[in-house]
Amino acid sequence: MLPLAFGFGDPQDIIILVTLLFVLLPTVFWIVELVDAARRQFPEPNLKIVWLLVIFFTHALGALIYYFVGKQQGVLPGTQKRTASNPSEGVWPPPPKS
Repeated sequence: MLPLAFGFGDPQDIIILVTLLFVLLPTVFWIVELVDAARRQFPEPNLKIVWLLVIFFTHALGALIYYFVGKQQGVLPGTQKRTASNPSEGVWPPPPKS
């Protein structure tokens, strides 16, 4: 059997690569986004529950939707969103006071 251009010649190696790409990586992304949604504080308490359910039941697709839409709706504890009146709010390290 001739080796493929990217170094995998054995069909078992290709199966491992496909498993890694289509099962393990989306699952890790799903777990990361699920934990992120659980840690964030949302303006409405029900919004957190909705996002957790969306991510949990739709797996990687829900995590992808949350990544682009839901993350901007909440803030992590200990940080605040920047506002026009105070653009340095929530920046770490804090800018020096003058």
